[in-house]
Amino acid sequence: VTYLDGTPLLLAGLLSTGRHFAYCLGDYLGCVKDQFAQELIQTFKWETGVGVGAVFAPSMAYHGDRVSTIYFSHSEYRKWTYDPAAGRPPDMMVASNKTSLPSGVMPDLSSDILLNFDTGTTEHTARRQLLADGLPALAYGAQLPEFKAPPGVAPSDTGKRAVFDMVGYNLFRSLFGVDVADELPAIFEYDATFTPAVLGAPVLGFQGRRLSEIRASVMRKVEPGEIAQSFMALAKERGMPGEERLDEMVWIALFAGYGGTSN
Repeated sequence: VTYLDGTPLLLAGLLSTGRHFAYCLGDYLGCVKDQFAQELIQTFKWETGVGVGAVFAPSMAYHGDRVSTIYFSHSEYRKWTYDPAAGRPPDMMVASNKTSLPSGVMPDLSSDILLNFDTGTTEHTARRQLLADGLPALAYGAQLPEFKAPPGVAPSDTGKRAVFDMVGYNLFRSLFGVDVADELPAIFEYDATFTPAVLGAPVLGFQGRRLSEIRASVMRKVEPGEIAQSFMALAKERGMPGEERLDEMVWIALFAGYGGTSN
């Protein structure tokens, strides 16, 4: 694979990825990622820490991104992620080009999210600082409410749904001081519908509308709360649209906070 480039590398990578999925019986998180990591190490070596691989996200491939640079050693990954000149693509949401996504997948009030701004830019710094200053749970040394199991979940439960409910229930209690027990079934549905977009897979129009509906129901629970009201007021003091920034934060909480932690 080190002698290939462009389309030949893409085809070789897709064959290899297909082999990993078949071998792992589709278990991406528990097996495929490990197989892929071992392949990178054997091909490009730990000492190098950087390789190339085929992009198997349909959205990226459709828009011409068929081969990607991969930073797989800790030192190289850290070097890249801490580099303020590394840049972030303004048209992407992880592995999906935003032009491929139907309405409702991105935040309703603005599709330009933190992931689209380069580290160190004025907008990126301002939004990050707002999150740090406006959400008490993100303060250094914050005292969070004691975690507890939501209604219907026993502390000893280990099933996937129980884990997701535990994370979601306590995440929103900590971040916004609200109880989303009644919304947990819809939030669980949200993650299953949203995840394909993260991986660059197709999302249909009716699915985008459903994502927007679920976020709106969560927003109705979050927005009247004291923390959300203070957050929006602080945003306005700093010259930002308060409701837009809260809308983005709820989107982040459902994506990276709930989905990322639970998965």
